[in-house]
Amino acid sequence: MQPAAGSVFPLDVTSIPTKATWPYAQQWSFGVQRELPKAFVLNMAYVGSKGTKLTVERQLNQLRPLPASENPFALNEPLTIADCTVPAPNYQRLDH
Repeated sequence: MQPAAGSVFPLDVTSIPTKATWPYAQQWSFGVQRELPKAFVLNMAYVGSKGTKLTVERQLNQLRPLPASENPFALNEPLTIADCTVPAPNYQRLDH
């Protein structure tokens, strides 16, 4: 199903939770350094992070992906503003 020409599509639906939860992130690191014979140094480290109760925005009206045969863009091709701009209906340029 294709959207009508000039329509505002796709619409975005965003919900706000009624009960607030406070998100937080934890970060940690641990390292060990040892001097070895013949002027060598061994350095080992571990770093980590964890996010809890992070906010998620769900795209409820997300378009389904197109099959590769119908997709006008190549793999990993970035979109430009020209790709996303649709002229208004009955738009006429004044310089013609």
